[in-house]
Amino acid sequence: MVAKKSLIFAIGLFVISVWIWGSATPALSETINCKGEGKSVPLTMINDSTGSIIGINESKGSFTCDSGETGTEHDLLLWEQNERKELLIQGYSILTFKDNSKIIMKSKFTEIPDPKGEAQWIFNGTSDILRGNMRFNGIKGSGSFKGRQNGYNIDMEWTLTFTLPKK
Repeated sequence: MVAKKSLIFAIGLFVISVWIWGSATPALSETINCKGEGKSVPLTMINDSTGSIIGINESKGSFTCDSGETGTEHDLLLWEQNERKELLIQGYSILTFKDNSKIIMKSKFTEIPDPKGEAQWIFNGTSDILRGNMRFNGIKGSGSFKGRQNGYNIDMEWTLTFTLPKK
């Protein structure tokens, strides 16, 4: 009799556990693909006798996503250039969408002279999403991007993959 009650209790506990676990569905990841353009303006540079140049640039621009959504991008970038071979860049970006929702990211990338000669510089890199607000509140994810720069003009494409908390 005791074994039967223990078995019934164990089965009941199992059923309840499965029901609770099944109702907590994980957040599905989403992807945003966008293209943007903007201008990068040097704020300051230090050129030393070793051939290294260190600088800070500010970039501002606009973007359009595959979904038709649009917005603006504002970046602050710290870079190092050594012997004119490549730029190693780290920075922060704020993407602001038309509804004023924002995504803040930290990025790292490399920029090199374009070997094809179609642009002055080409670049690619990755981003970590730090946080968001409004409809992006609680966002977690990362991104990748690539682009080219001619003078101060920048053209780029990026993809963000992220999850949002279940509402």
